[in-house]
Amino acid sequence: MRPSISKIISAFSAGQSPTAETPMRITVHLDDSDCASPCPYAVIWLDGSARQWSREGYVGLDLPESGALQVEADRTFICGPHDLLPWCVLEGLRLDDPVRTHVGTAGRAHWCGSPNLEPRSGHWTVTRVERSERQPRALRVG
Repeated sequence: MRPSISKIISAFSAGQSPTAETPMRITVHLDDSDCASPCPYAVIWLDGSARQWSREGYVGLDLPESGALQVEADRTFICGPHDLLPWCVLEGLRLDDPVRTHVGTAGRAHWCGSPNLEPRSGHWTVTRVERSERQPRALRVG
């Protein structure tokens, strides 16, 4: 069972710039020096204005196709589609601060756990900022 968002917040307390309306793609890698296979990762699109994310690709993670984003202070929470319990916490990713978030921006990622993967840490990196008026394929509806 994943911990509540308040417990996670408490635990973590101790190119071209996007805007909140600009979707961006990030890659989350979970470091695993004990694993014989490549480390688990996910490529996800974040839409800050809609506060939604969608999965483009992944390996070794039990991650839904899409879900909600929560932003608090200097953290972005990747939450499920039906509740606000976080699957992953991205430290240092501020969707509301376009000056600090651009291609190449990186920080720590904390996987909160799922049926096939225990909680662990890794890193995230912004790999693309969608500058066009249309939504990227992963976020299109219909």
